[in-house]
Amino acid sequence: VKLVVSVKGTDGKHRPKPKPAVDVKSVAACQVAVSFNYFGGEEGKWTEPKTVFDFDRRVPAGPYRVEFSAAECAAHVKCARSGKASNDFREIGDETVLMDMAKSLEGARGIPEREEAALRLRFRVLQRTTRDDEENGRWIRIGDDMSPLTMEHSQKDEGESGRDHLVACESAVMEISLSPVGLITTALTTNGETIVQATKSARNSKLLKYAGIFGSLLFVGGFLVKSFVEERV
Repeated sequence: VKLVVSVKGTDGKHRPKPKPAVDVKSVAACQVAVSFNYFGGEEGKWTEPKTVFDFDRRVPAGPYRVEFSAAECAAHVKCARSGKASNDFREIGDETVLMDMAKSLEGARGIPEREEAALRLRFRVLQRTTRDDEENGRWIRIGDDMSPLTMEHSQKDEGESGRDHLVACESAVMEISLSPVGLITTALTTNGETIVQATKSARNSKLLKYAGIFGSLLFVGGFLVKSFVEERV
């Protein structure tokens, strides 16, 4: 079905021009959410699903970025063990408490806790296909549970399997997208640095920063002293 409209041309005259009478846009026929688990995938300790793409969302949609941090994972675990989290140990009630605790776990002293938390982090993508399920919370897991802050050691022996040769990463970013036909795709990005390597890099950057400031002060101070001495002489 086409609609004929009058369009003004460059010569100032109006001429009929057909255009679609109905503009059809594709929307999502499902709801997509994510859930976290900071305790190695134990049942009953998954966070409540957080919706990233709702029903009737225009597609293609995304990418939706999910940032993972070993320090924040360790803060979740520490808050849960200290009783500062919610009653079911799923989510931190106070965001300030989480951020302060995550900051305190940064640096060399927090390496063991960050490594343990990163290796125990699990992440899953969920999908709900009918609106009737919104009340009873029936979610369908898409694929297997993921461990976004772990990677295989580069010197792993051939033929070996299991999680013994997995190492923890300091941070990672996952992008979730929804295609025009409803296909869910994920892309995980990390710099490949382990927690120890990332800590050393941050320490070296800080030392270089202070060294640069100290060198600049010496450079400027030397000129000031030289000018003062020349004036006195």
